Amino acid sequence: MYSLKVPAVKQVNWASHSQAGMGKAPVVPTAIIGTNRIFANGSMFPKVKIIFGEPMVFEGKHNDKEALEAFAQKIMANIEKMIDEHSA
Repeated sequence: MYSLKVPAVKQVNWASHSQAGMGKAPVVPTAIIGTNRIFANGSMFPKVKIIFGEPMVFEGKHNDKEALEAFAQKIMANIEKMIDEHSA
């Protein structure tokens, strides 16, 4: 299994991206913001934001590692953009 390091975002799991590529299932980029503060200050009701991006569909061949990597990079860039836009 391959993984890809992306700054400020968890590692990409190649298995999930190759599964999406094989079945042409749309991937919905999702950013979860504020999880680092869930139990801060003894809060009983943590405040987190969950943002969903536009669905993305892999158009390449399922055995094209470079195309899958580019697709994964595109997903992660989308998530980072959502985090930047919605973090405060």
